[in-house]
Amino acid sequence: MGRRPFAFSVSLIVGSEISRESKVLKVSEKEGRSGRLSFVTVSYQIRRAHKLAIDEEHDIVYREPAVRGAPAPAPTAAPDNASWKREIVPTEVLMFRYSALTFNGHRIHYDKPYATQAEGYPNLVVHG
Repeated sequence: MGRRPFAFSVSLIVGSEISRESKVLKVSEKEGRSGRLSFVTVSYQIRRAHKLAIDEEHDIVYREPAVRGAPAPAPTAAPDNASWKREIVPTEVLMFRYSALTFNGHRIHYDKPYATQAEGYPNLVVHG
């Protein structure tokens, strides 16, 4: 998923009218282990009563579709020098909840049969 900093300035009140402005700030392409990648930075500004309430930047990575049956790229190893570590084995429910929190509802993140059978991924696609 990448970077996603937020700044909160004004409270949002249930029932109040808000507006959201989205802007694409930057687009770049690179070649990675899994093929061509597109990096997009999007700015979101949410206002209540014309006052900036939330200022957010969202870095999104798009990649070429998975090739059915192709092996997944090897995962990047965690650094050995971390002061602490915690291993989390993501389940479909955990991935669904994380997808909801990050507004990333693509089924490849939480629906294993869809990710593997319809999209050709070897497993669920973990954000980031």
